[in-house]
Amino acid sequence: MVDGFDQWSGPARPQPESAQLMGFGSPDEMAAGIDHMRELLATGQAMTRREWMRTLIATELIFGSDAFGAGVEWEIVTGRDEIADLRLLREIQRKLVGVNPSPQGSQGPSR
Repeated sequence: MVDGFDQWSGPARPQPESAQLMGFGSPDEMAAGIDHMRELLATGQAMTRREWMRTLIATELIFGSDAFGAGVEWEIVTGRDEIADLRLLREIQRKLVGVNPSPQGSQGPSR
C-alpha cells in the first residue's frame, strides 16, 4: 500500500474525480491526506475507519485504473509483480470488507 501511495506523487496525480471518490474536497486535500496515510502505514500507527477506506480506494485506483493510476503500467513504474500484488490487494479487500467511512472518524482495524 505504501508503494501505491508513492505512485500518487509520481505521474499519477490526485484529480478532482479521485479526490471526490475518496471523500476529499480537492486534489490538494487528497495529496495531503495521502501523505498523512502513507506516514501512518509506514510507521504502523492506528488509522480511523475513514482513513482505512481512503487507503483502500487510493490503492485500488492507483493499482487498477488506467484513468487515474498506474493501471497496466504497474509493473513498469513500481518494479513489483502485478499478479502477486493483485493477490495482496484481494487479501486487503477481504480484511477491510466491513470498513466504511464514519462521520465520527471512529477507530477501524489497526495495522
